[in-house]
Amino acid sequence: GKAIYVILEGQLQVLLEHQDKTYLIDTVGEKIPLGEMSVLTSQPTTASVKALTTCKLFCLAANTFNKDIANDEINAYKICYNIFGI
Repeated sequence: GKAIYVILEGQLQVLLEHQDKTYLIDTVGEKIPLGEMSVLTSQPTTASVKALTTCKLFCLAANTFNKDIANDEINAYKICYNIFGI
């Protein structure tokens, strides 16, 4: 994955495309992270999103996220706590 996104405002649909069909997985809103599994596992994303309303997102680039985790355990914990609530 290229980035972790956190929804600050608005609503999005999470969609999965499979065999020429599009499936609605979920509708998500504020404080929900997107793309985090792709960044954490270094795998391609498996879903896409479609905005239902005007949205404002926070974007944390994967290379920044990975650099911060590799170089500073305390900062890594703070990032994970603030984004994922863990």
